[in-house]
Amino acid sequence: MKKILLYTFLGITSFITMVPFLWMVSASLMNDGEASVFPPVFIPDYAALIQFQTLFVRLNAAQNFLNSLLLSTIVTIVSLFFQFHGRICLCKISLCWKG
Repeated sequence: MKKILLYTFLGITSFITMVPFLWMVSASLMNDGEASVFPPVFIPDYAALIQFQTLFVRLNAAQNFLNSLLLSTIVTIVSLFFQFHGRICLCKISLCWKG
């Protein structure tokens, strides 16, 4: 009985958690203004990919993604460099509480 209640609770909460994500995906495939109709339509009549074309062509999202990827790679490498050398320095010196 406990397992049934647990799995029911987990199923309901996972469904509630996934609904906004599914709505975002569905709304991204709708035409302009179609996502704000009442009652809401969760599955569009046909998938319109023009929004993605606008995103990548006019707003240059691919270049922005590559810039973010380059910057995060550089920051990670610099951070690892300093952490590695700091760790070596702490291991080499004898600390007063080390014993």
